[in-house]
Amino acid sequence: MPTTRALYSCLFMVVLIPLSHMAGARTVYKWIDEQGQAHYGEQAPELAGGVTPLQIEDAPRAGPRPAPLRFSYTPTQSRPRKDPSGSARKNTAQRAARRCARYRNKLAYYRAKMRAGYKARQYNTLEDKRRHYRRQLHRDCP
Repeated sequence: MPTTRALYSCLFMVVLIPLSHMAGARTVYKWIDEQGQAHYGEQAPELAGGVTPLQIEDAPRAGPRPAPLRFSYTPTQSRPRKDPSGSARKNTAQRAARRCARYRNKLAYYRAKMRAGYKARQYNTLEDKRRHYRRQLHRDCP
């Protein structure tokens, strides 16, 4: 009785050896007909004269891709400050206040949802979200 290793090696030989002729170089024939047009084909026509065989290498199927082109821009002058009046700090404080309000609202929502009742499979999701917003609130808000 053959082992599985022997069966796999036979399967490898049966499947991959016939496919090996598909990779590598191929011969393509070029000929010119009576009207002077060039034709290409994998089989040379029997009646045409001046058939030229061409060797064509297949492109590799796998391998490293070329790195994408990256352009860098270095400005010649420094950019002026957008807002020297200090309103940027006010905008930052306003964004922080809105973010804290959002955290408080989400935390209150998940606490209320947990008090109202939930299915057993929902507990972990609700508790994780409650913990997340509680941590965010303690981290970002005074």
